[in-house]
Amino acid sequence: MKFRNSQWRGWALFWSLFIGLSAIAGGCGMLADISGQTLRLDTLLPMMQVLPFSDYLFQDFLFSGVALIVLIGATNLLAFFSLLARRNFGISFSIVCGIILMVWTGIQFLILPLNALSPLYFLFGLLQIVTAVKLRRSDIYEHRRNSHHSMF
Repeated sequence: MKFRNSQWRGWALFWSLFIGLSAIAGGCGMLADISGQTLRLDTLLPMMQVLPFSDYLFQDFLFSGVALIVLIGATNLLAFFSLLARRNFGISFSIVCGIILMVWTGIQFLILPLNALSPLYFLFGLLQIVTAVKLRRSDIYEHRRNSHHSMF
């Protein structure tokens, strides 16, 4: 099945919005209880002690919650609104957001026990990248096709 430009754009919008809102919800959950007990994350804090500056940043989930909101949530929402407005950098920014998410979850693979969410969000990051790359190629193809037709 061949996707049209609008279908790739729809998927790119979906991934940016879904990942962005999920990250903001997760980050707000961490900030609502920085001890991590409410979300049952408190057992992960000792494992995070291998990270740089852990004595300052990973004694609770304050830094992790803010980082999740800013690095994953806000950037994906910026990508979403850029794609929605058809800004040139929206597709590239969506690719960068997918890479950031894959790095974020890749670090989780290294320091945390395997769980259902990390591989799932790694896959979401990969799908976000693939979708944005397909959209970029589709945009280029349609632009060339439209330029070619306008010459005649």
